[in-house]
Amino acid sequence: DHNWKTPGFTQTDDHPVVCVSWDDAKAYATWLSHRTGAAYRLPTEAEWEYAGRGGTTTPFWWGAMNDATKSGAGTGTQAADTLAANPLGLLGVTGNVREWTQDCYVNTFANAPLDGRSVELAKCAQRVVRGGSFTDGVEALRIAARARYAPDLRDGLTGFMVAAAP
Repeated sequence: DHNWKTPGFTQTDDHPVVCVSWDDAKAYATWLSHRTGAAYRLPTEAEWEYAGRGGTTTPFWWGAMNDATKSGAGTGTQAADTLAANPLGLLGVTGNVREWTQDCYVNTFANAPLDGRSVELAKCAQRVVRGGSFTDGVEALRIAARARYAPDLRDGLTGFMVAAAP
């Protein structure tokens, strides 16, 4: 019964959208591109990690240990402007909602592109999500943590961000 308008907890326009599938997120990026005249898309997994790290090399952008005041831990999402910005100035990159990336999930990076392009397969049963959600434990909040879901999954823990296309 939940959807992006009524995810099952309190949301405002300042909160990240949830209850959207990978297909929904892709459709939104296409809509936004047409609406604005600029090109938008889902970030690749490599781009998401670069943005999430914010120039750091630690397990969390704020350091080596989890600091619950920096994550979105709680019973629902938090408004983006209430979360600390990482060194690149990005808000809520981990711990608020998991975020879809463009990539098809592969279990190994052995054949992954080295130039930041997304991993694409002819048949892709699972897409990569990054960032961890407000219900996840510390391991899922690590910047390097990744998960996989069917592209039609919709839940109250998963949303997305868009990237400007070159």
